[in-house]
Amino acid sequence: MPADPAIEHAVARVRSESAAVEEAMPRLIRIICEMLWWNCGDHWDGNRAAKLLR
Repeated sequence: MPADPAIEHAVARVRSESAAVEEAMPRLIRIICEMLWWNCGDHWDGNRAAKLLR
Protein backbone atom coordinates (compact mmCIF):
# COMPACT_ATOMS: atom_id res chain seq x y z
CA MET A 1 0.00 0.00 0.00
CA PRO A 2 1.50 3.38 -0.98
CA ALA A 3 2.04 5.93 1.75
CA ASP A 4 -0.46 8.77 2.11
CA PRO A 5 1.28 12.06 1.14
CA ALA A 6 -0.73 13.97 3.77
CA ILE A 7 0.51 11.66 6.53
CA GLU A 8 4.09 11.86 5.23
CA HIS A 9 3.88 15.66 5.23
CA ALA A 10 2.45 15.77 8.76
CA VAL A 11 5.14 13.41 10.08
CA ALA A 12 7.91 15.42 8.40
CA ARG A 13 6.51 18.67 9.83
CA VAL A 14 6.36 17.29 13.39
CA ARG A 15 9.87 15.85 13.10
CA SER A 16 11.26 19.20 11.94
CA GLU A 17 9.45 21.13 14.70
CA SER A 18 10.44 18.80 17.55
CA ALA A 19 13.65 19.03 19.51
CA ALA A 20 13.53 15.44 20.79
CA VAL A 21 11.87 12.11 20.08
CA GLU A 22 10.08 12.29 23.44
CA GLU A 23 8.41 15.48 22.29
CA ALA A 24 7.58 14.26 18.79
CA MET A 25 6.26 10.77 19.48
CA PRO A 26 2.98 11.65 21.26
CA ARG A 27 2.20 14.19 18.53
CA LEU A 28 3.02 11.70 15.76
CA ILE A 29 0.84 9.00 17.28
CA ARG A 30 -2.08 11.42 17.66
CA ILE A 31 -1.75 12.77 14.10
CA ILE A 32 -1.47 9.33 12.50
CA CYS A 33 -4.43 8.00 14.48
CA GLU A 34 -6.57 11.00 13.58
CA MET A 35 -5.70 10.81 9.87
CA LEU A 36 -6.46 7.07 9.74
CA TRP A 37 -9.62 7.37 11.89
CA TRP A 38 -8.14 5.10 14.59
CA ASN A 39 -9.05 5.35 18.27
CA CYS A 40 -6.18 6.99 20.07
CA GLY A 41 -5.47 7.11 23.76
CA ASP A 42 -6.57 3.64 24.78
CA HIS A 43 -4.25 1.51 26.87
CA TRP A 44 -4.46 -2.27 26.74
CA ASP A 45 -2.95 -4.34 29.53
CA GLY A 46 -2.14 -7.96 28.82
CA ASN A 47 -1.77 -10.69 31.43
CA ARG A 48 -0.39 -13.85 29.79
CA ALA A 49 -0.63 -15.99 32.90
CA ALA A 50 -4.35 -15.27 33.28
CA LYS A 51 -4.90 -15.05 29.50
CA LEU A 52 -6.58 -11.67 29.94
CA LEU A 53 -6.51 -8.48 27.90
CA ARG A 54 -7.94 -5.41 29.58
